[in-house]
Amino acid sequence: MPVAASADHEPPTAVMRVKHRDHSHRGLLYSYRWARPLRSGGCKGVFGDGVRHWKHPLRVRGGDLRTQIDLHTRLRPHKLELHAWRDLDKQGNPVGRGHNVSFRLSPHKHDGAVRSWRAIFRVSLHPGRHYYLDVDGHWRDSTCNVNEEAQWTFHLKAKTG
Repeated sequence: MPVAASADHEPPTAVMRVKHRDHSHRGLLYSYRWARPLRSGGCKGVFGDGVRHWKHPLRVRGGDLRTQIDLHTRLRPHKLELHAWRDLDKQGNPVGRGHNVSFRLSPHKHDGAVRSWRAIFRVSLHPGRHYYLDVDGHWRDSTCNVNEEAQWTFHLKAKTG
């Protein structure tokens, strides 16, 4: 396992893109458990816990969409789960059990070096419909010798007309 670079000692940014569209959507980081090395030695844990919510959807044309989420870290997640729902209740909570999303995970390289990890999947959306996605990533930090995790939400909405 590669040693994490200093930039990898905070939760990665997660960005969703829909292929063949100029739009992108930064995920809302709502929970994380991470570690940072201290100059004096040892490590410091950092935590954040919030409420899962889906605001400001990425508006796209409906249809069969090739979608990707880039996790901006050089380290490959040892576990990554995507879970989706089609509806929320009046309090903003997912309706029903939702479903696990199948994806392909691959490194995204620049000048031969891994810059991020990309989860690629398909979404089928009818006009006016919503797609609520929860992403749960887990990494192993070899410098601090701890497990790290982060959770984000994404929201797609198909345009009408």
